[in-house]
Amino acid sequence: MDAQGIERALTAALPLPHVARLVFELGRDGGGQKALRIWAVMADDAPATVWGPDARERIRDALRNALRGAGVRVWPYVAFRTAAEQAELDAGVPT
Repeated sequence: MDAQGIERALTAALPLPHVARLVFELGRDGGGQKALRIWAVMADDAPATVWGPDARERIRDALRNALRGAGVRVWPYVAFRTAAEQAELDAGVPT
């Protein structure tokens, strides 16, 4: 599946609680297999409970289910960052 198809599948998973947007890239994992890296960009005002393991797992499951339903067979690695962190990355601010 191409990047546009992945983007459509991820968009279909929205809205998710406190997720401001999704950022993704296609690449390879440490073993050289095709991989999909997804960052769930959380709203800066998201409550602390959304960072708990149960809440994050529900978001991961929703994204993986949406991708599977769209026929995406690449393993999705899902990580989380704040909107402020993403804004710095988008602006090219060195970390």
